[in-house]
Amino acid sequence: MIREWVSLVWKPDTLVKIKYPTLTNTLYVGNLSYSTKENQIWKIFNKVGKLKRIIMGLNRYTLTSCGFCFIEFFSKNEAFWAYSYLNGIEIDNRLVRIDFDEGFKKGRQFGRGGKGGQIIDEMEIPKKKK
Repeated sequence: MIREWVSLVWKPDTLVKIKYPTLTNTLYVGNLSYSTKENQIWKIFNKVGKLKRIIMGLNRYTLTSCGFCFIEFFSKNEAFWAYSYLNGIEIDNRLVRIDFDEGFKKGRQFGRGGKGGQIIDEMEIPKKKK
């Protein structure tokens, strides 16, 4: 069993070496469009590995999409390859961010913001002074 995984991830102007001492078979995918559908994600990620399930992030009160999901693969290898190949791709005109997740637990599919969505959607961005 491999205890440490290393991924070479391309970032603009650099090549970053990332170490993961403990991988899981679950990925968090963020910055999705609210209109992105589960079947779109399935088609993309299933090309890299066999998916066990996708859990779409939902607004706690309206039960509508709120821009993230969890993807469970059948193996850690498949999750690793999905992360390596798909992190930063564009889905519905948005660059998605993929991270390893400790594993899905019931209730995590809901946004944690006060209005039921994601916290970042409720943050006010300070305006620049002119």
